[in-house]
Amino acid sequence: MASNLIYRTLNWVASRRFLKYLLFGAIALVTALFLGLAIFNWRQERLWQAVVAQHRAHGEPVELKDVVPASVPDDQNFAMTPLLAPLYAFDPKIPGDFGNGSAERNQLISGKILRTTAERRPKGGSKLMAPAMGNWRIGELTDLAAWQDYYSADDTFAHPAKPGRPGVDILAALAESNDQIAELEAASLRPHAVFKVHYDTENPAAILLPHLAVLKRFNAYCVLSGIAALSEGNSAMAAARARVGFRLVRAMDQEPILISYLVQVAMWHQLTQLIWEGAARHAWTPDQLEALQREVDEVHPARGAIKSMRGERAFGNAIYERWIHAPRQMAKETDGMWANDSGAPQGWGAGIWNAAFLVPRGVFRMNQRLQHSIASRSIDGMRSLETSPGVYHLPAGNLPAFLEEGPDFGPTTPGNALAKMFAPAMQKLMQKALAAEASQRVVAAGIALERSFQARKEYPANLDALSPQWTPQAIIDPFSGKPLRYRRESAQRMAVYSVGWDLQDAGGAWPLSEKDLENASPAKRNTPSQKKGAIDDLVWGSPKE
Repeated sequence: MASNLIYRTLNWVASRRFLKYLLFGAIALVTALFLGLAIFNWRQERLWQAVVAQHRAHGEPVELKDVVPASVPDDQNFAMTPLLAPLYAFDPKIPGDFGNGSAERNQLISGKILRTTAERRPKGGSKLMAPAMGNWRIGELTDLAAWQDYYSADDTFAHPAKPGRPGVDILAALAESNDQIAELEAASLRPHAVFKVHYDTENPAAILLPHLAVLKRFNAYCVLSGIAALSEGNSAMAAARARVGFRLVRAMDQEPILISYLVQVAMWHQLTQLIWEGAARHAWTPDQLEALQREVDEVHPARGAIKSMRGERAFGNAIYERWIHAPRQMAKETDGMWANDSGAPQGWGAGIWNAAFLVPRGVFRMNQRLQHSIASRSIDGMRSLETSPGVYHLPAGNLPAFLEEGPDFGPTTPGNALAKMFAPAMQKLMQKALAAEASQRVVAAGIALERSFQARKEYPANLDALSPQWTPQAIIDPFSGKPLRYRRESAQRMAVYSVGWDLQDAGGAWPLSEKDLENASPAKRNTPSQKKGAIDDLVWGSPKE
């Protein structure tokens, strides 16, 4: 019956010439649209495959499997010590398995085994915030008396009936985690560290990384307990804590993940506080300083950033492949990302992607190719700063475009909307990498100066006096491309520093606050803080008096 009705309708239309032309025109238009769409998709696919072929020809990773670290034997793997192994003893394919897993894993993640800087409930039941650590970048030592008060206010920590010396009381409060730290110290002798991250999770953006918070918490423990030990003249204990801290920092060296790298940089700055306070007290022995120097020489922020960016690029490609083959997932997985600062009009952006199953796959390929290109430019830009193996600095002390200016997308379109959301994070990564690279240089120079001080009982007149006994050659400031600057205030006080993001030598004066350092980055150039002339020299020196 239905077929008969269709036949009669077509006959009726055919008997009327204008309707016949209209029908044929509509059929031709739809055919042209589908043909054009097919050509568009084909062309975008060809352009993307050309990018893939070019990168593969140069040995550059493209897919997620290309950047996943190789497995290592458990008995040689720091990440598989019994304390840390439960972190990944779950199956991501089983809903709820992570939350209902082993008690050991949940204790580590919630901090019930290691308690250092999280919020605690004192006697009155209200929350008590932990005090801040000192900050070597602005010349501030850790206020151990504040930490002593913090622990004494909570009955769940061990503390004497009457307060004693701050260092003693802090070490007593932290003693409950000594066995865990001892295990990590023993495991530090294992040559590899590869956490068994579930890289095969169906949605690459949803991969769980529970070890990051745990490692950072253990690192904070090492720093605080090490500083407390220094205050009690126990440099051997502090040096042991520093060794564990360095192992924790390097435990993420193989991870091709952006957030892993950012946590690693944050942990590096934490650990530097312990090294600096020991130097400020002249508490390290010559052998300990030599060991610390070797550890610092193994910190490579710029190299780590390049690896991380390659991983971020591969993760991005994996996510795009997922969306191309399951476009309905895209709207759900980008929910909440359409904010005013993303560059996409609210409402329009969200609306078009909610109908992602109607979006041609060529549009996804356009975004993928753009995002891949931005990541590649950042990688190539950072690699171009390497003047010799492991040495990175700006050419002639000028900020290249890939650091100072973000990509110019122009108006938001379907062809750039997704890439526009993710690209800014890539630029910020390279900015953080260069700042971390500068901090590694000033720390290395600071340790060399302390070794010289202990040998000669005074600071040298200039940095040239450190070579070749304490440093094999001049240490280059990555911001200026010239040797680090140095100021000798007296036989007992000095400052060695990088000129920082503004590329101006402020004489090695301490920045007034951590915000001054943040506001000095290219991303925040011309902020009110910068207009007032905020100092952003990155300084290792004698603490503020």
